[in-house]
Amino acid sequence: MRITTVDWDATEEIRETNSLNDEPAEGMKNIMVTFEGVHRGEKPFATYGGHWVDVTYVAADGTEYKNGAQVTPLYDEISQKETAVPTDEILSQQAFVVPEEIQGEGHFVLTLRAGDVQEGIWLRAS
Repeated sequence: MRITTVDWDATEEIRETNSLNDEPAEGMKNIMVTFEGVHRGEKPFATYGGHWVDVTYVAADGTEYKNGAQVTPLYDEISQKETAVPTDEILSQQAFVVPEEIQGEGHFVLTLRAGDVQEGIWLRAS
């Protein structure tokens, strides 16, 4: 599992992807992170249309931001995959609404669906 890209100002891209995506409130912006990995387990698992992992952004001050229900640019590609079998490449793209001043700091935390952030896998955001 690795982060392939982090877009620290994805507001315009999120807006252009789907007209139903909510605009961030005054003083807020969208950030977007893309992850890829390989399923190295022994059994297939449900990917829930790309939502096989929960992602939380934890800012440098410790504030947690859960991924929003935003449609991201890779949504169509990701949502087509309902099951991952061993050796499959898997992909996830998540968007978050954060204060405008956040830029390249903190961590992205990966947890199993509805998992505890403290027990997740922490990846440096910078």
